[in-house]
Amino acid sequence: MKMSVAERSRRYYAAHREEILARIKARRAICPEHFRALEAARRKANPEAFRAKQRRWRQKPESKVKLAAAQRKRRSANPEAVRAADRAHYAKAVVRKRAQKRVCHAKARLLAGKVYSPRFHVRLPDWAAAGQRALDARSQWLAVNLSASQRAYARELAIERRAK
Repeated sequence: MKMSVAERSRRYYAAHREEILARIKARRAICPEHFRALEAARRKANPEAFRAKQRRWRQKPESKVKLAAAQRKRRSANPEAVRAADRAHYAKAVVRKRAQKRVCHAKARLLAGKVYSPRFHVRLPDWAAAGQRALDARSQWLAVNLSASQRAYARELAIERRAK
């Protein structure tokens, strides 16, 4: 029985797999830039095949374990970068949720037949992420920063209102 060229090649590769892989590894070590360029050209010429290959590789359980381990290692090696990215991601999510809540509140008020008017004076600014102060501690509108004359005026106003 006559073997096809493809079958002979498969058998040869199976018999000499370690030698072939060692030879390829040695060639890649000699000129890595050349092989990276070849790989990039192949990927550019056939992007769908490469995406499919990556998908197949990522579906393997051992690949998932390796990827998870690499990610844990990267996160533990750069805790500051991870925290900064998480903080930034959280801040963006908070801004998005605040905007959605404002729209939902406005719709609910209008559907209930009531008037909606935005209250900018009570709204937290969008730049105020979690853990940041939204108030200026030196603001003249805070009770602790009132001058003596402002306190006296507020006291007189309160007495007047109580009298009414």
